[in-house]
Amino acid sequence: MEGTPWGELGVAGILIVIVLREVFTFLKSKNGNGHSTATTWALESSREFGSMTTEMRKLNHSISQLSQILNGLAHETKATRAQVKEVRNDLGKVVKDIADLDRKMH
Repeated sequence: MEGTPWGELGVAGILIVIVLREVFTFLKSKNGNGHSTATTWALESSREFGSMTTEMRKLNHSISQLSQILNGLAHETKATRAQVKEVRNDLGKVVKDIADLDRKMH
């Protein structure tokens, strides 16, 4: 039957079925707005990426602000420690002066 028109029709029929299957698969993958699911996924991914980029910029700004605050706190802590050390030295001198006065009076 290979040489007969029915054999050729069988091969052509198989090709038609394969082509129709691919066409219907493609049409099935379309959604309501005419984009394929791959295109829809790409658009949604792009939006999500844009949203994530925006959020990352906000986080970066917040981290920068927190870093500045922490640096300010570190500077203030260092200055406070220096002041506490100075007050301790002054108190030590006052205690020593009181002790010296007490010895001179007794």
